[in-house]
Amino acid sequence: MFQNIFKNWNFVRILRLAMGIFITVEAVKSGMWFLIITGMVFTVMPLLNIGCCSETNC
Repeated sequence: MFQNIFKNWNFVRILRLAMGIFITVEAVKSGMWFLIITGMVFTVMPLLNIGCCSETNC
């Protein structure tokens, strides 16, 4: 599992990570708990390289 964190980084994966961090930070600033959870999900997905169309899920 930790091998997925350090390999196969591309522009889209970095963009998803940046968006997740941005959503989380903005949600913490505004105190919106639902968006904090959503931002955390969007942050964890690129870190673990999971999603609807990762390697063999499609």
